[in-house]
Amino acid sequence: MSDAEPWGPPYVVQDDQEGPKPAQSRAPLVCREEGFVISAGVQGTVLMHPEAPLVAR
Repeated sequence: MSDAEPWGPPYVVQDDQEGPKPAQSRAPLVCREEGFVISAGVQGTVLMHPEAPLVAR
């Protein structure tokens, strides 16, 4: 199963630094040295819960 909404790293600098949006849909604002950042979305990665069973398909 994959999650289509943007969340997690990598983060990129937001264009609107005066009115920043939450860094991801389920998180607060994130500010780093370069300013407010936003998730660039899933970049070909998969996150799995450590207790999720592995099933071969």
